Amino acid sequence: MFTHQGIAVSAWVNLDSSCSIKPDVYGEELQIEFGSRGGSLGMVITEDMVDRLAVVFAEAKARFRELDIEAEQQELMTA
Repeated sequence: MFTHQGIAVSAWVNLDSSCSIKPDVYGEELQIEFGSRGGSLGMVITEDMVDRLAVVFAEAKARFRELDIEAEQQELMTA
């Protein structure tokens, strides 16, 4: 992790479908803000990292679908 003068910041944020998203591309970076100015998380992401995140998000979405299918099958078996 990159540190500035020995300081590293770590944070966990819970994002749900009600969270606003404001993306802007500036040069070779994606600047994205989740939430509103009063309570937001801002990130600057390189194009390479956008590609990596796209893979992670696609895999997560596929796993969510698998879990939904498994739950539906369990409901049919118990009905």
